[in-house]
Amino acid sequence: MWACRRFATTTCCGCSARPPARGREFLATSREATRTCRCGQQQTQTGCDPYHIARLIDSCLARTDHRNARTAASSRRDTSRLPAYTADGISFSLGQTDTPRGATVRITGVKLTRKEVLAIDVAHLYYDAGLTQAEVAERVHVSRPTVSKLLAYAQRKGFVRIEICDPREQDEALIEYLRERFDLTEIRLVGTLRHLPGRMGSELGAQGADMLSSILRDGDTIAVQTSSVLTNLAQHLDPAPRRSIKVWHMARTLSDYLRGREDMTALHLIANQLHAELTTLPNPLLVDSVPEANRLRAATKTRDSLARLASASIAVFSAAPIDAIASTVSELGLNRREAETIKQHAAGELCARIIDAEGRVCVPDLNNRTISVTLPDLRHIEQKILIAGGEQSAPVVRAALVNRYVDRLIVDVDTARMIASLDSRCESETPNAR
Repeated sequence: MWACRRFATTTCCGCSARPPARGREFLATSREATRTCRCGQQQTQTGCDPYHIARLIDSCLARTDHRNARTAASSRRDTSRLPAYTADGISFSLGQTDTPRGATVRITGVKLTRKEVLAIDVAHLYYDAGLTQAEVAERVHVSRPTVSKLLAYAQRKGFVRIEICDPREQDEALIEYLRERFDLTEIRLVGTLRHLPGRMGSELGAQGADMLSSILRDGDTIAVQTSSVLTNLAQHLDPAPRRSIKVWHMARTLSDYLRGREDMTALHLIANQLHAELTTLPNPLLVDSVPEANRLRAATKTRDSLARLASASIAVFSAAPIDAIASTVSELGLNRREAETIKQHAAGELCARIIDAEGRVCVPDLNNRTISVTLPDLRHIEQKILIAGGEQSAPVVRAALVNRYVDRLIVDVDTARMIASLDSRCESETPNAR
């Protein structure tokens, strides 16, 4: 006599005979057992011993009962919080047991479109496997232009991130020289992109946003100068989970102010990203006379705004070369001697103050007519981040460094080398300067 090893399955070895509801009743006689399973698959010869057949069937039924018990226990679980999934266009919960027959179930918390899945597969083949676009196109059965479009799509969606490692940005000798010479806490270099002039400002802003986020703490006050650099920083600044942050407007950029293109949206963007309280300067940057400037400074709101700038935790500002304001010198209300002084000695602009190569104010009268943070107050701020780019700004950046207006510097590589060259030249001309 033969007994099937798969007696407890839904169909006995794929034949039309179904297993009995009770194995003992089924084995009343060996003749009934012989008639039931005739599929010829996975059978074992047991002779005519009904007891042997009973042991085999009881073992199969025990395994089936155990499997059914586990299924019943799973069905009693609370499935209200389980994520949903989709099978053949039909949505289910993880605990749902009435899955449509024949449906292919994929359980996942990530929902991707067919185009997104194909773009990810193409990116793996191109970047990880090292296949050419033509080989990828042949592999996934699409055209080569489609592969190119899918790679661009994957990059836009953030599935692919391309990182360029510029060894010039890791010039340890240059970084160490500037850090030791000017007692800097941190310095970051950005590659000089000569063929993409607008790109460097974005890179400087990205580094500025990252540095600001790394040192920002709950309860800090940030004093900022409005400039194109600050706009780039604001665009790269991620929302930070900080509490009780304050943003104070400490200065405008003189060249932008005179040209009437000052952008105040960066202030509001930074305040929104940090969930901070924003305070702006309520007065113009430059007035016609010193008495008028003194009157404005004596006003309660202006006086309080300027007085508390020195107590800020972090200052973020930029430096502009003298070429940036050369065309607007006539609008500063200067006499001929003052204009000539700026032309001959000015290195650039720092927080709306025109200074020479040693960090001294070039025209005291113009300085007194300017309403913004003073350079002594800037020096007393705890952490000062200067962001600058372009070789023309090297003299004014060096002047700020020499006078300790900066302790964290973000600058492009060529400007950093120019600063080091200017400093070495000045040191050789005045050996006892240190």
